[in-house]
Amino acid sequence: MKNHHSEYDYLMHYHPTPQATQPTPGVDWEEIAEIIPFLVAALAWLLWALFLLIPSVFGLHNAPLFSTANNIVFTLMGFVLCIALSVAVRSGHGARAIVFLLGISLLSFWF
Repeated sequence: MKNHHSEYDYLMHYHPTPQATQPTPGVDWEEIAEIIPFLVAALAWLLWALFLLIPSVFGLHNAPLFSTANNIVFTLMGFVLCIALSVAVRSGHGARAIVFLLGISLLSFWF
């Protein structure tokens, strides 16, 4: 029987040189974590402006059940929630900021 190992002995000592590869840049999750609270605050202010302020100022609700006082109260509640959310983001209270965003979302949905 023929010994096949002797024919391939050169493969046992063959060590290919590693290719010079550039490391691929990964996602920097720390930078994303720093940006998210400010995006949440921007979303809250956008919700307030689009669904509470602008329809109240221009009378776009088309609902005669809402009085002017009710529109003002809803708009000011949303404004206070936006201010609270902005302060929570600057203070580093992410959970409170999310709760304030949910409050603004609920006001926008009801209004």
